[in-house]
Amino acid sequence: MTLPKNLKSWWSYLRPLTLLFFLVSFATGSDSPCSANRTNSDKRDSDVDKLLELTTSHKAADEFVEPLKHLAKKRAWETELEKSKTRLPRSEWDDARAATIRVGQIEFVVVLLRSWNFAIPGIEVQTIFLLNDQGKFLDRISCQINSRCRPLYTAIPTKPEPDGAQLIIRLDGFSARGNFAHYLYHGNEEQKFYWGHDKMPRNQPSLWDARGLCRIVIKDSKFQVILPTKKDKSVE
Repeated sequence: MTLPKNLKSWWSYLRPLTLLFFLVSFATGSDSPCSANRTNSDKRDSDVDKLLELTTSHKAADEFVEPLKHLAKKRAWETELEKSKTRLPRSEWDDARAATIRVGQIEFVVVLLRSWNFAIPGIEVQTIFLLNDQGKFLDRISCQINSRCRPLYTAIPTKPEPDGAQLIIRLDGFSARGNFAHYLYHGNEEQKFYWGHDKMPRNQPSLWDARGLCRIVIKDSKFQVILPTKKDKSVE
């Protein structure tokens, strides 16, 4: 097909620009269909992928633990893994899973471990590890409750929360009220938060029910607790 003369003239200018745009897009991966379909799984550590696969297939916690220990040994954070059991040294994890959380263009991996000492009264602990996509340790936080109030679970919102929370530790099936408290361990800091609210109607959610025991964001490759704050500490 023969193009009109004026179209030929325009095409002679556009063709080099079109070629240049294609080459730049290919080199940088920006604004291209291929880059939009790429995921961090292309560069993730294979042992990290293993943990994510075990979570997706709903494997039992004991099947999750050995690959996790292998990853911790390979990436030299075995000590951090052992520290997570100091409050329950004789108890194994009864729930273990992993998930990815994206912050901007960076993908992080969180490993969630829960254990309790099978005693009432006793304690239950939810521990969350923050890793990069190569399985390197970045941070750890733990939440402890009286086992009468168990179980704990950690929600990962699928939609943005108003306060930006990316992890929310809650009680599952028990109202957070009365003469109980929860403890947060992050870095070298230990904090206790008394629940109270025992005079509220039973059908009315407490403050801790509504917002969770702990709300966390990932900032500068570390966990940051946005709730509770030190103002939430109450006198028993």
